[in-house]
Amino acid sequence: MTEPRREKPQGFTITHGASHLKTYSDSATDSGTPLTRNFCGECGSNIFAFTPLWQDIVGVAAGTLDDFEDWKPTVEQ
Repeated sequence: MTEPRREKPQGFTITHGASHLKTYSDSATDSGTPLTRNFCGECGSNIFAFTPLWQDIVGVAAGTLDDFEDWKPTVEQ
């Protein structure tokens, strides 16, 4: 099993509320590789997640993005 990566990926920035960020390593995944979930410690809202399986990919909750109307996804899974 791959060890969870605890630090956020390089080039990824939290612009507001970073002091409230909490991390949970979720090992109950289909692959068996832990998924690092990051959430607001105040309200529990999902913020972002990442896994060692995809080093360059961060899953970001759409509701956390500023100027979301201008962002267009290029990939859907």
